[in-house]
Amino acid sequence: NRIDDDCDTLVDADDPDLDPSSTATWYVDADSDGYGDPATALDSCDPPSGMVADSSDCDDGDAAVNPGATEVCNRIDDDCDALVDDDDTDLDASTGSTWYADDDTDGFGDRTVPLSACIQPSGTVSDTTDCDDTDAAVNPSATEVCNGIDDDCDTLVDDDDTDLDASTGSTWYADDDTDGYGDLTTPLSACIQPSGTVSDTSDCDDTDAAVNPSATEVCNGIDDDCDTLVDDEDPGVDTATASTWYTDADLDGYGDASSTVLACIEPSGAVADDTDCDDTLASVNPGATEQCNGVDDDCSGSLSWLEDDGDSDGLYACETVAWLRTDGRINNDPTTTGTLGSSQAAALLTTLGTTVGTKRLSSDGMSSSWLDHVGVVVVVGTSDDGAFSAAQSTDLEAWVDDGGSFVFVGYHNTSDGCDMVDSLPSSWGIVCNTSLTGSSWGGAIGSFSSHPVTTGVSSAAGLGGEHWTTTSPAQTLASTSSGSPFLVVVEPGDGHVVAVSDEWLMYNAGSGSADISVADHATLIDNIWSWSVDLPL
Repeated sequence: NRIDDDCDTLVDADDPDLDPSSTATWYVDADSDGYGDPATALDSCDPPSGMVADSSDCDDGDAAVNPGATEVCNRIDDDCDALVDDDDTDLDASTGSTWYADDDTDGFGDRTVPLSACIQPSGTVSDTTDCDDTDAAVNPSATEVCNGIDDDCDTLVDDDDTDLDASTGSTWYADDDTDGYGDLTTPLSACIQPSGTVSDTSDCDDTDAAVNPSATEVCNGIDDDCDTLVDDEDPGVDTATASTWYTDADLDGYGDASSTVLACIEPSGAVADDTDCDDTLASVNPGATEQCNGVDDDCSGSLSWLEDDGDSDGLYACETVAWLRTDGRINNDPTTTGTLGSSQAAALLTTLGTTVGTKRLSSDGMSSSWLDHVGVVVVVGTSDDGAFSAAQSTDLEAWVDDGGSFVFVGYHNTSDGCDMVDSLPSSWGIVCNTSLTGSSWGGAIGSFSSHPVTTGVSSAAGLGGEHWTTTSPAQTLASTSSGSPFLVVVEPGDGHVVAVSDEWLMYNAGSGSADISVADHATLIDNIWSWSVDLPL
C-alpha cells in the first residue's frame, strides 16, 4: 500500500515480511495492447513494467488480438472469446465475404438471398447470376430452349433470345395466302407461332387462298383440294362446274343429246355437240351432205320432197330422171342404141346413181303430182305433142323453184319447136326468135363462159338448132358464130335449168358430124347431168 507498515524502513515488496495476501497479480503485456498473457502471472504490490493486471489476452504477440478487439474474418480469435470468425456472433460481418443462396445447387446464386460469412457456407456460392434458384436447369450456362422461361438468365425468353436452341422449337410454315394452310417448302423454326405462319404443311399453292385441302375441286385445270388430282382425275370434283358432253359413238364429231356425261375436259368418245340425229352412223350428222337415200343425213329434222317415194316405185324422186319424148320417132330416145338414139347420153346419167325412164308427154302428162315423183326432167322439144299447157308451165315453174332440175333440148328451128320453147315459164328468160324460123344454124362453137356445166369444155358443134333470145335470169354460156344462144342455164329458186338449142350432141356416136363423139360433147353432157342431179336435198 506503499506504506512501511512494520516500520522497518522497508515498504511493500522490498520488505521480506510483506503479507503475500496483500499483493496483486500482474501479467505480461508483451504486445502492449493492455491485455496480459495469463501464462505470465506475477504477484506484486506495484505493477512491474510491461505487465498489466489483465490476464485475458489470448495472443500477447499481436496487439490486434485481445478481448477488446473486434472479431474479423482472418481465421484468428480476435476478441479472445474462444470463437473464431463465423463461430463468433460478435464477428464484424463487414469483414466477411458475401455469399448467395444456391438452393437448386446449379452453381449459380440468387442475388436476392445474400449471406455474409468468412468461409463459404454450405448451399451458397459467390455467383449472383441465377435468375431462378428453384430450378437447376435455369442459369447463365444453360441453353435457351422453348419453354416460356429465360433459361440462360439473359432476360430474353424463347424466340427473343438469339441463343435459342432452334431444335427445341416447333416448325411453322408460311401461309402467305392466309387460308390456314401452310407451304411445306418454307419452314420456320420458332417457339411461338410467328405471324403469317401455321403448323400445317398441306397447301399446294400458297399464293391462292382458294387452293387448299379444304377447298372443293372444281373444273379449272388446278388441283384445288391439294390431293394431287386435277379436275376429272378427282372423284370429289364438283360436277356443277363441269361441262356436259355428249356420246359420239360413231366418232363423226357430233354427239347424241340423249347420252350425256359430265366432265371438266372432253372425255374420249364424247363431244360438246349434241346435234347428231343418229349416233350409230358416222355419215349422218349436221355436217353431212344430204344424200339421195331417204335418210335425214344432215339432221335437219325433215326430208326434202326429193327423197320421197310417193309413187311407191321403190325410187326416190332424187334418183329418178324422166326423159320425155315429144315425138313418135326414135330421135333422142334414151333407150335406143342405134343411130339418132340417145342411149349413150342416158348412160352417163345412170352412172350418177339415177334411173332414167322414157316417158311420152302426151300419154304421161306433166302435172304437179307427177313432177313430185322425179328429180330431173329431160325434154327433147320436137313438139309433136304440142306446147306445154299454161297449167303445165306453171307446175313446171313451181317444181323447179322447189329444187327440180329441167333439161331442155331444142330441135330443128321450126314453128312447132318455137311453140314449145315459148311455152316454158317466161320467168326463165328464154324465148324463140320466130323471125328466124326455118333458118337453122350450124357449125363449130369455141367460146364458153365459166360455169360448172362448161368445165373442161372448149369446143362444140351443131347441125340445125333453134334461134333463141335470152334475158335475165337466163345466162348464155355459149353462142353460135351468128350470135344465137347454144348453151343456156337458169337458176330459179332452188332448181336448175339447162337448155341446149340443138339436139345433135345428144345422139349416139355414128349418128352424124355433131353427135356425142364430136368435140367435147360427151364432157358437156356429163357436166349437164352432174349439175342437174346436184339437187338441194
